[in-house]
Amino acid sequence: MASIAALPVSIVWWLGQLVRHLPVLRGAEVVILDPHMVNYGVGLIAIDVARRLFRGRKVVYSYVWHPAGTQNPQMAHIWTDITVLPLRQANILFSVFGKNVYLPFREHSVPVLSFFSRIFMSLVARNATIKTRRKMFSEMPVPPELKDVISSEHNKGKYGGLHQNALCRSLRITCPAPPPVFPERERAEIHTLLKAARGDRPARLCMMYNKVEPMGSLSFREGSEMTAYLPAIRLLVAEGYQVMLVGDRTLDNRDFEGFDGMVVDAERLSVDRQLFLMFAPLEADIGVGDAGAGMILLEILKTPMLVLNGYPIADVGGLAANSWVYPKHYTDKITGEHVPIEYVFENEPYGFLNPFANKPDLSQPHPNTEEEITEAVRCFLEEVAHPTGDEPGRDLVDLLPRESAFRVSGARLSPAFVKRNHLINSRKSNIRDETLAVPAKRT
Repeated sequence: MASIAALPVSIVWWLGQLVRHLPVLRGAEVVILDPHMVNYGVGLIAIDVARRLFRGRKVVYSYVWHPAGTQNPQMAHIWTDITVLPLRQANILFSVFGKNVYLPFREHSVPVLSFFSRIFMSLVARNATIKTRRKMFSEMPVPPELKDVISSEHNKGKYGGLHQNALCRSLRITCPAPPPVFPERERAEIHTLLKAARGDRPARLCMMYNKVEPMGSLSFREGSEMTAYLPAIRLLVAEGYQVMLVGDRTLDNRDFEGFDGMVVDAERLSVDRQLFLMFAPLEADIGVGDAGAGMILLEILKTPMLVLNGYPIADVGGLAANSWVYPKHYTDKITGEHVPIEYVFENEPYGFLNPFANKPDLSQPHPNTEEEITEAVRCFLEEVAHPTGDEPGRDLVDLLPRESAFRVSGARLSPAFVKRNHLINSRKSNIRDETLAVPAKRT
């Protein structure tokens, strides 16, 4: 009853936000209006798709955020070819016995706000095509070379989300768009703070992103503990990079002090955390970090990057022709034995995203070790300094589905991973035959 009673207030709140943007909405040719609140990564991808899919038209994209959510209202300000409107979720958040409760309930508010949004837009933006985010994604074109494996109705079926991610990468290749840029005033201010932190020493900038996931199946996606990155950070600093830490983990004060201002985060610079999350990838010369949303802007900018803790290997965040990927290593869930990466690539490429739930994956992913991370960063820095264009482990990549985001993006495996994998396989020959005999899950 309380949820239903709160709906009128939610409607007025929502429409009030839309009214503030009347001038831009009246001039729009395409409007993407969606009252669902999605996470930071999905929001970035959706905005990037909208400006490419409707290139040359006046596009307005609105997304929903809430202070307690995983969205970032700062990302509205970095685009030059699309108007982005951040709309505050029209719900009040309560904490009841330690659990977050939105009033009105989102299952009540979302369909009602969708209805009123469409009425409002039909009256205000009369010349605009109005779409939902879901509808927009369904209209992404399938490249000719994949028409035999991806249906024109790719939003339907078990592989819908996976094919969507691959087509986002394809669209980024075939439909060029201007690079996102950080607002100049804030940009200059943060650069001044970075320079002061390192004592005016010259330096290149490296963004380092660390990912944590909640418990459950998604926990397999999180990165390594911060201590595992310390030797690699020292290596980056020794090569003249000031490291900008963003994401879910950071260093303790003692570790920061040991780097004499060459390693910073938002707190140490006294910068808004959400603002710094946008600044770091847009201004970095290189990026190093866990597979996830924090790497997406590097993808869009084509900044050289090393993606660590790649899982699931066929569909990780940070896939682009400019990226090297170092996957997680795997053990058998029953025996604890090392599982050859060839098996994982061919039979379990989508990990927890596997659409065939009746055939659970038998391999357990593990975060990259300190040694693996250090090897990967050393190899990556050599490539940045002296690009070779090599495609190490091409035989492994060819085992992945042709329509996977990894293959479509043109991403490459880290040579350090390929070398270590071959060394491990040469020492391990007693893997269970029955494990390797499990049939593939894809057609």
